[in-house]
Amino acid sequence: MTSLAKRAKDRAEEARSDIALAASAVLENVLPWRLGGLLGACIVLGGTSQDVTALKFPLYLLSVLVVAGVLSSPKRKSLSHLFIVPAFIGAALLLLHMLYTVPLPPGLWQALPGRDPVATGAAVLGLDPSWRPLSLVPEVSLRTLPAFLPPLAVASLALVSVSREEMRNAVWVVVGVAIASVLLGAAQVFSGADMLKLYSVTNPRSPVGFFSNINHQALLLAVAIPLAFRKLVGSSRRSQSESVRVLAMTAVIVLGAGVLISGSIAGYGLGLLAVAGGVFAAFGRRVLPWVAVGLVVAVLLAVFGNVLVPEAIRDEAASRSSLDALTSRGYIAQRTLEFGSQGWAGAGPGAFEAVYKGMEDPSRITDTFVNHAHNEYLELWVEYGVFGIALGAAFLLWSLVATAG
Repeated sequence: MTSLAKRAKDRAEEARSDIALAASAVLENVLPWRLGGLLGACIVLGGTSQDVTALKFPLYLLSVLVVAGVLSSPKRKSLSHLFIVPAFIGAALLLLHMLYTVPLPPGLWQALPGRDPVATGAAVLGLDPSWRPLSLVPEVSLRTLPAFLPPLAVASLALVSVSREEMRNAVWVVVGVAIASVLLGAAQVFSGADMLKLYSVTNPRSPVGFFSNINHQALLLAVAIPLAFRKLVGSSRRSQSESVRVLAMTAVIVLGAGVLISGSIAGYGLGLLAVAGGVFAAFGRRVLPWVAVGLVVAVLLAVFGNVLVPEAIRDEAASRSSLDALTSRGYIAQRTLEFGSQGWAGAGPGAFEAVYKGMEDPSRITDTFVNHAHNEYLELWVEYGVFGIALGAAFLLWSLVATAG
């Protein structure tokens, strides 16, 4: 009986050992892809600022698991002195966001700039003065708090836990997902099938891919182009296989084509910079004589691009670039600068749409609405006031100092 019990105990220990070894092997294969998987999930599931819980909840849950895993890992590195400043700025922005949801006494709240219309409306309705949060849209400010989770997860991996192998894998994942977004966008345009788009509120005739806004799609492609060039340069320097170089060059071509068909004015400018930077990184000063040729090609594309870009996308881009269009960047900036300021206190996180609705010209209101300034600095000013501008300026200053150093 004792022999049977001992044998059973030994078998149980062997089973536990086998399970531990299998789990260890799985982790060894999965861990190098953590950052790439998280970035890919951010692109596929987080392609809109809309409140789409069905897509965003899995991303938020994944972010929490990543942060918990990094904090519990004994192998995490100490934060580099170089990244202490941006970590502090990010923490300050999160704290500021939370402070906008804290109720203030009536006297203090009414004394803040930009609160008169709300106070007047409450008086007209016969409502007694009450404690109110600093944010003019506190429910929106609270609802957008989870949006801090994905960047927190990416930062925690990239700054204190990521390995070189993981960074290399992440580059391939971002380039691959960007290519998939280009292919999806092309299918959306040429098939005319709305069911291929992930969001109901979107640019209806544009190849948005995994996003709801074509500018976000174009920005992803502009980011992915130099990453693909980096793979091209790295493969040539390490004398890797010809297939790697062909794959990287194919990625550059597909991503460039995606920018071309996007119809995004911002995408054209950023895409040109991305290609120029990638070529310079790949070939160094030898390409300087070809700069003039590149400029001529860029002009020709601008002139004859109408032949290459589908008519529906051309019309969409033209309407967005017109200064008279209600959704043009110039018109939005003009209205925001004239009427959108909420003073030094700001209107609160996520309040831009509500503020902009209150300053629209009644004679020009249509079924199209503006939900963002499409200018990060203007939106920081409207929502966070001088606090947001100060944090944004601090980050830009750190970027310049870190780059120069």
